[in-house]
This record gives sequence, C-alpha cells and structure tokens, in this order.
Amino acid sequence: MVSWVAHELGYTDQVNVTYSRLEYVDQKIAGRIARDLGHEFIYKSLDDIRWMYDIDEMTCRNNGASICLGITGGNRLLFALNTNQFGLEHTGMQGGATLASYYKDKALNYAKPKYGYNQYSNRLSYDFGEEILAKHPTQESFVTYTRGLLGTQSSYLIRQHYVETAAPFQDVDFLNMVFRLPFEYRDRRYIYLKWIAAKYPKAAEYGWEKWGGVKPKHSHVPIRKVKTTQKLITQYGCRLLHIPNRDSMNPMDYWYEQNMEVQRYLQDMFEKRIGNGLLDEQLRQDITDMYKSSSFTDKCLALTVLSAIHLFFENEGAAG
Repeated sequence: MVSWVAHELGYTDQVNVTYSRLEYVDQKIAGRIARDLGHEFIYKSLDDIRWMYDIDEMTCRNNGASICLGITGGNRLLFALNTNQFGLEHTGMQGGATLASYYKDKALNYAKPKYGYNQYSNRLSYDFGEEILAKHPTQESFVTYTRGLLGTQSSYLIRQHYVETAAPFQDVDFLNMVFRLPFEYRDRRYIYLKWIAAKYPKAAEYGWEKWGGVKPKHSHVPIRKVKTTQKLITQYGCRLLHIPNRDSMNPMDYWYEQNMEVQRYLQDMFEKRIGNGLLDEQLRQDITDMYKSSSFTDKCLALTVLSAIHLFFENEGAAG
C-alpha cells in the first residue's frame, strides 16, 4: 500500500525491493505489484543463508539493541546496491500493528502494561523494574514502544548505514489519529480494509502474505480463516513430528537444519565465547540453555548476547 499510494501521488520512479525464501508468496506478490505499476524490481533470495554469518556485524550496527539476525538478508541486499542513487527507503514498518493494534482482545489492549507478551522466546524468565511500565498508560503503548520502536525498528540502525529510511506509519500525527480510533475500527484491520476498498480498490486485488495470499477484502475473511487454520495445523504437525517448518517467509529452523557448515560455524562461535570471564555463572548457564534449544531463534538470542559482550565489553574488561 505504501508503494501503491506513493505511485498514485506521482512518485512513480520507484524501485521495489523484497527478500524472502525463494518462490514464497511474498516474492510473487511483490513482483506482480512492481510489474503492474511499472516499477523496477529487485529481489534477493535468502536460501543461501550466508547472512547467518553476519552476527558480529549486525550486533555492532544495531548496538546489540535487538536480535542480531532480525533483518535477515536485508543488510546484504543493501550492501549489494548502489544506495547513492536512492533518496529514501520506505519500509512500511509497523504498518500492520499500528493499523490493527497488536492485540485482538480489547481489554488486554487497554489494560495496564505487563511484562511477558510479545517475546521472541519464553525459555527464560527475568524480573524487570516496574518503573518502565509506569511510563505507559496501556499495554498497547508499552508494546508499541518496546517491541515496535526499540525492537522491530532497531533494523533502521543497520539500514541507515546505507540509506535514509522512513515509514508513513511512524508519523506522530498519524499515530495520534490512529490511537484515538475506537478499538472496533482497528480490530482485524476493519477500517483499513474499508479504506483500501473505497480509495484504492485495484490494490485490493493483490493477496497479502500475512493472509497466505488471500486478498485484503472483508468478503475474503472466511477464506483467510481457512488459510490461517491450515497454517496452524501445519505448524502444529511440524512441532509434533520435530520437523522444521518451511512454510514462512524466513524459515530459520529449516535453513539452519539443512546447512551443516552454518551449524559448525555457529557452534564454534558459541564454544569460543561461552567461557568469557565477564560472564557470571548464572548468565553463562542461561546462555547455554538458550543455545541448546532446538529453536534457531533461541540460539540466535544466545549468540547475540555473546556477540555484544565480545564487541562492547571484552576489551574494557581486559583493561580493567
């Protein structure tokens, strides 16, 4: 929608960029939109997973603010481009969450904020200061700030190494307007779908990756529910059979399981750094437990901590 609206406003000289698993619906939908609007289109497949070697580089560039490989292949794609020819990278980031809210439950959305929601992993549990929660009036405010601005958008620290970045959904006036809307208008993107149908009906003819390729129309909601159910069944079946799930834009576990070279590289990094003298024994044990998890995300979180300590504290600790 960002690309489509910008095009109709006269910004037709666009380069549309996407990266995902090869032949995934995200690639196909983005390619169709670029073709129909007459935009240049650049696509990067992530299946080579060379970006999994970039843990230290990503941790350095985002200051350890979030999981090191959250940007997946975005860094390598931007590195390969001559970004001097572009004025701005519009990411559309936070659009879905802002327009639909993070939660389907109204009471939870407006409740007093609590820890424990929207985490990358629930494998470990820590206590945090309650004064952080006191800064936010609602759970939505808290998660927008922490998961959204501090988490998801930490990739901007990486992207801005190459090009200026922006997203219309981060405009302060726009956010103030959206957050004033009744919850029912935002629930399941109700008013967003109405807006698309009324103002940009042709754009509604393209499926959404989040909906499994189903078109963003109220009349297609039943189809979306079927697709969502099928996807959940697949995920459950994969967990039950201990099979990595390939049905996603970035099937991290699947890629990791298929590449012994990457497994050896990450294992070697873990073994070299887990003995770091700056770690107390409890933290060392926690990191070890995370890394031994079958989840690649858990392993990545463990390696992010080890990378941050190596990059930002090791020399300081040695000097001390």
